[in-house]
Amino acid sequence: MQLNKKGMTLIELLITIVFVGMILVFMFSLLNDLKGETDNNSFVFANQVNKTDAIHTIQKDLNTYDLLDIKSLSNNSIKLEFTFSKGDAEPKATLSVTKKDGVYYLNYVNASSEKYSWEMKDAIIDECASFIIHKDSDELPSYYFNLKLLVYNKNYHELNNKTNNNIIDDIEISYYGLNNLKNNNGILTDGTHQIGKCTN
Repeated sequence: MQLNKKGMTLIELLITIVFVGMILVFMFSLLNDLKGETDNNSFVFANQVNKTDAIHTIQKDLNTYDLLDIKSLSNNSIKLEFTFSKGDAEPKATLSVTKKDGVYYLNYVNASSEKYSWEMKDAIIDECASFIIHKDSDELPSYYFNLKLLVYNKNYHELNNKTNNNIIDDIEISYYGLNNLKNNNGILTDGTHQIGKCTN
């Protein structure tokens, strides 16, 4: 029996190198995507506790009192003043976003004047927020509003940035009321409004 002692030809060697290279590129891309998913999930998880506590604290006032008015206190930042009805009194609460040493904070002073501040870890809170209000009719004094603050990963991340927002970490406040609003400031008219530092 005669053995074939012929080795790999140059073409076979090149084809093998190309195939191995393609597999390595695919594996690198897959591992990079998995790392991106893990990084973004870690970022989202880091802010979930603060986000949940903030929404609970703000919604507590909205669920306890009748809302009379909402005022935007600044054209260059997100700062809202809520006026509530409590018997003969009209307590106020303020919601604001601040930035200190590159760190964003969500701040709230409730209707009882208690102060809260939540750090958004490794996050950017968009300086322009959307505010939607809908009134059913003048005859039926019920209305709905939704305030959405967009939150992005501080280090640019393809899964969570301004052009590709991941809504899981956004902060959303909603309210449904049955009383008449004062409607003194324009922000309470039907439709979508932008508050804060918006370019359009």
